[in-house]
Amino acid sequence: MTEKTAPQSNFLSTIKVGGWTFISRVAGLIRDIFTTNLLGASFFHDIFVVVLKIPNVFRKLFAEGAFSQAFIPIYSEYIGRKMTRAVKIF
Repeated sequence: MTEKTAPQSNFLSTIKVGGWTFISRVAGLIRDIFTTNLLGASFFHDIFVVVLKIPNVFRKLFAEGAFSQAFIPIYSEYIGRKMTRAVKIF
């Protein structure tokens, strides 16, 4: 059994992530088509869309780094300066 070189491994990882992202997008399109056919162009469909957006906003804030990019540098600075009261307040 041969080991993969770094460029091969990176390429395969890229293909895997890209493939799963594509599948996710297609599944989202199918979900949108289904809900539009089921609910029509009504306020129920609008409510459904808004309810789906709420978890995505939290994911973007916390999981994709926006929160960490803003929080971690300031928190680390307070810890580095040994400002325990400021750390607790922050």
